[in-house]
Amino acid sequence: MHILFVDDEKDIFEVFEAIISDEIDCEFTYFSSAAPAVEYLENPTKSIDLIASDYSLPGLNGVEFFKQVKHLKLPFMLVTGHDRGSPLFDSIRDEESVGILSKPVDIEPLIQMIEKLSSLKV
Repeated sequence: MHILFVDDEKDIFEVFEAIISDEIDCEFTYFSSAAPAVEYLENPTKSIDLIASDYSLPGLNGVEFFKQVKHLKLPFMLVTGHDRGSPLFDSIRDEESVGILSKPVDIEPLIQMIEKLSSLKV
């Protein structure tokens, strides 16, 4: 599995990478903001199975990022410090290929979300 991970705090990415790698055989491509990730996704050097993104990013936020890459039909996991029920997520909440996790994230729900999303045929 190949996960594209976007978070402006690299230490957060490194924690997620360590946790996920202990549970799932995968590789990661990391970006600190959405704009270069969008550019990469238009012409990736490797196949991407899942996008994981923070909500609060410089430039595009996580919801705006999803809307820019939705046409690629890739599963998308949004990780946020906001409550999952927040109106911020109303525009993507019903998307079958989107999962929303609130920080702090427990390992089991994180792994379950990744497994669920990566098994979708979007």
